[in-house]
Amino acid sequence: MLMSDSFAREADMYSPVAACADILASTCGGAVKHFFQVKATAGIPDLVLAIFDEEELECRSSRGLAPIVDAVGVSAMTFLADRRAEVVSTGEVATAIGMSPGYLSSDVLPCLAVAGHVSKVARGKWQANHTFRSTVQRLVTVEAKVAAWKRALWQAQRHAVGADMAWVILDGAAVRPALSNLTHFQRMCIGMAGLNISGSLTVHQPAPARVSRRVARTVLAERVTRLHLLGESEWEWSSMFGSDRSRVKAAATSS
Repeated sequence: MLMSDSFAREADMYSPVAACADILASTCGGAVKHFFQVKATAGIPDLVLAIFDEEELECRSSRGLAPIVDAVGVSAMTFLADRRAEVVSTGEVATAIGMSPGYLSSDVLPCLAVAGHVSKVARGKWQANHTFRSTVQRLVTVEAKVAAWKRALWQAQRHAVGADMAWVILDGAAVRPALSNLTHFQRMCIGMAGLNISGSLTVHQPAPARVSRRVARTVLAERVTRLHLLGESEWEWSSMFGSDRSRVKAAATSS
């Protein structure tokens, strides 16, 4: 049974966890920005911490390049950017990323072209306009739970594939069962800490650096970049495939 000094719900932990961003991101230098409930390619971490590459942000801004926030667009752009000197066919992109040529040619690639990321060189031929460097130098995902450490670890492992570091933060009053199972956190390369209701954080298992999956990391990095540029901290999914997407697609169709 939870003690009276425990958090009443997970959402109450978010702000105190965000206040510990420098500790969780293992930095004393770069400014750490925090974001809530940003969907990763697998799961939705409670918090995402990011240290941005200001030089790359400025480069993108000078060229008017908006973040690419859908996973298929990121996959296509990544493939094309790796072959920036080449002109690549729709079929080649489709084979590489496992999508249909029809969908890419009617939707994804035209939208990337209108947004300035790629150019349509000829019918069914495309070329990247830039190298598509990451806008985020360090990306950290955090799963907060009052007590359910097994579920927290499972969820953290899912979204950790797109992170440089990943954490489970538990209520400090209910952390004892997890302390008896630190080997699971070590094996999965997930950090674990306890958070007291006063806001004090106690690290029990430091989060090691991880080797993330490239596209998964890029998707999450682009999404937090979008929020950062908008001055927001929580994702609004209605805008992702809504009017913004429709406007871009309409422009692509008419061009």
